[in-house]
Amino acid sequence: MIGFGWPLSTQTGWGQVGFNMVLQMLRLGKTRPVLLEAPEDLAIHGLHLWTLLPLEIERRTRSAGVNGSGADWPFPVMHPLGNHFGGTGSRHRHRGQRNIGRMVFEDTNLTAEDRREIAAYDCFLTPSRWNAGLLRAAGATDVRMVHEGIDESVFFPAPRQGLCPGRFIVFSGGKLEFRKGQDIVIAAFKIFQRRHPEALLAVNWQNFWPQLAADMALAGHVKSAPGLDQNGRLALGDWLVREGLPEDSFVDLGMIPHHMMAQVMREAHVAVFPNRAEGATNLVALECMAVNVPVILSANTGHLDLMMADEPTCIPLKHQRRVPKAPGMDGLDGWGESSVEELVEALEKIYTDHALSQTIARSGTQLAQSRSWRVQTEAVLEALEDFIH
Repeated sequence: MIGFGWPLSTQTGWGQVGFNMVLQMLRLGKTRPVLLEAPEDLAIHGLHLWTLLPLEIERRTRSAGVNGSGADWPFPVMHPLGNHFGGTGSRHRHRGQRNIGRMVFEDTNLTAEDRREIAAYDCFLTPSRWNAGLLRAAGATDVRMVHEGIDESVFFPAPRQGLCPGRFIVFSGGKLEFRKGQDIVIAAFKIFQRRHPEALLAVNWQNFWPQLAADMALAGHVKSAPGLDQNGRLALGDWLVREGLPEDSFVDLGMIPHHMMAQVMREAHVAVFPNRAEGATNLVALECMAVNVPVILSANTGHLDLMMADEPTCIPLKHQRRVPKAPGMDGLDGWGESSVEELVEALEKIYTDHALSQTIARSGTQLAQSRSWRVQTEAVLEALEDFIH
């Protein structure tokens, strides 16, 4: 058995990781997953519900006897950790027989207080070599690394529907925030679209934390941050027009259910991710690769684990300048500021060289499909075998 200290969800990255790992553990039948937190925002069908319902019934029965001081469980518990070992407070509510810190972080300034937290965990599990190296450098002696995966039943190559005929679709995903570099996307696309008026920027930037977009103008690539509409969502259309994009050159894709994302991604001719830092490998980028879309990636932090020396799995943005500051971050070691000009050049390569585009897409797909959640969950169980059995 192994406990999950965060809620399953289909609307957040952490939630999707838990959801997919739990389903795969049930399928494999080797280790029983235990839910310790109530699921949130699960957009699932009846067979998913039938599969997960026994776990939820167990959770409710188990949690009925838990008081405000938390509980001690006779099985290992995996806890969600972020910057400065923050998270949901799982460690204080759920104390496992062994405690595994699944840590994904971008702030590299691990303070003395942070380092004291290391002793609270029997081992750490990270989804990138970058995070694993930072934890080891901070003094963690047992760090295990397993990359995140894709749902191969949803994200796979298939024909385009041919939506938006005559347009060259550039996809950009991820919640809108300075760290994810959408300001660089806007600056580069503005240049690219002037050369190629048929270019269409399809943005999947809406999210539950619109306040994260407040510092988008920090690097000077855009002049302002987006406001909110009457529903409290990011007013992306007004913002992009203010930033100089023609009204017919972009589309705000809104909040798309995760199971529909593959249909949207397949329509794209290229996907761009000039992210300044990724603690993991970037689930959205990996999913784009999985559906056979050529991807442009910043060559920094977790993204480096999507780049293979022998196969062109993406077009890497190699010119990475130091990022001098970022909102809410004290340490930026390894972060990178991508060049707008290099991103424009990369877009031109995909636009003009169909053979190159196909080669990159094919290699990227092979990489992504080799990291299905089935494979990666087996890798997690193998990595934690000494704790689980």
